[in-house]
Amino acid sequence: MTLRFSLRELEVFCAVARHDNVGRAADAVYLTQSAASQALARLEQALGQRLFDRHGRRLVLNENGRLLLPRAQALLGEAEECQALLTGGALSLRLGASTTIASYLMPAELARFRRAYPGAAVRRTVGNTARVAAAVAAMDVDFGLVEGACQHAELRVAAWRQDELVVIAPPGHPFTRRRPTRAQLAAAPWLLREPGSGTREEVEHWLLKHLGELPQNMELGDSEAIQRAVAAGLGLSCLSRSVVADALAAGTLVQLDTGLPPLTRTLRLVRHRQRPDTRGMRAFLAPGRLSGLVRLQQTPGHQGFGVLRRHDQADHQPGGGRAAGRPAAGRALAIRAGGGDEHLCRDAGPTGRRLAHLPAPDP
Repeated sequence: MTLRFSLRELEVFCAVARHDNVGRAADAVYLTQSAASQALARLEQALGQRLFDRHGRRLVLNENGRLLLPRAQALLGEAEECQALLTGGALSLRLGASTTIASYLMPAELARFRRAYPGAAVRRTVGNTARVAAAVAAMDVDFGLVEGACQHAELRVAAWRQDELVVIAPPGHPFTRRRPTRAQLAAAPWLLREPGSGTREEVEHWLLKHLGELPQNMELGDSEAIQRAVAAGLGLSCLSRSVVADALAAGTLVQLDTGLPPLTRTLRLVRHRQRPDTRGMRAFLAPGRLSGLVRLQQTPGHQGFGVLRRHDQADHQPGGGRAAGRPAAGRALAIRAGGGDEHLCRDAGPTGRRLAHLPAPDP
């Protein structure tokens, strides 16, 4: 079968989809606006379909364009891989990381990667969980590491590592001298991250579950600002231990004993279902390279990472649910992937939690 379009035309199509405008897309791919318009017209003519709806000077993907975009992006990524492979090009890695991970966990991971591959080109996108998930879905990054849940049909999610969150207050706060009641915690002012933040989502769910209501709160856009505001006496907060470790050690913040159950969350690796692994991706995610990454056992039909869900092990004990007032026997993370058999693997992180590998749902 003879191909009727070129990679260059696909590159122009993807650029127009990203920028909603031929002029800006032309600048991005180093063409004149006239040449970009002609390339897009040739592609639509070759496919026999319009790919965009025109709204004034804006071009918006129509149903055909939305169907083509992920395949075109994947094909361009494969072409770049072929070019680098045959020309001896350096590894290239485009990753997204949510704010806490990017600031406190990713520097050590990137340092390990650069020591192993000193010539690698790395581009990092930082944002809250929602923004990183959107970047992975749009294939603007190869994969993402996020703190919150991702509910997107185009994404696959796998466990990465466990992260403890702690309640903090300024030194001398009344709650540091006597454990507060739940009513006192609910009445206190709280400082939380912005909507869309994985930390915000986890903390709100935890507070609502154990206090029965969401306390009044002030929103701040990053964890550093929250730490400074708490130290200044503006309220309580709940942040990752990795974020506040230095402040706790220095005595500028104090961890509160709230009497509530501990809050631990699973940090996640997010990938696009239709994006093949790049060389840089395989190198970065190689076993033993990324700290705490859970790799699925490789058996026939089981490839890569699956879709994460959580369940209480107590829910699967004989006789049904757990005894009243008793905590679950443990938390298990279930990863769905291809294949039909079930097997277990163990988290490389400090908790040693089990992961159940279950058959995948129909796509």
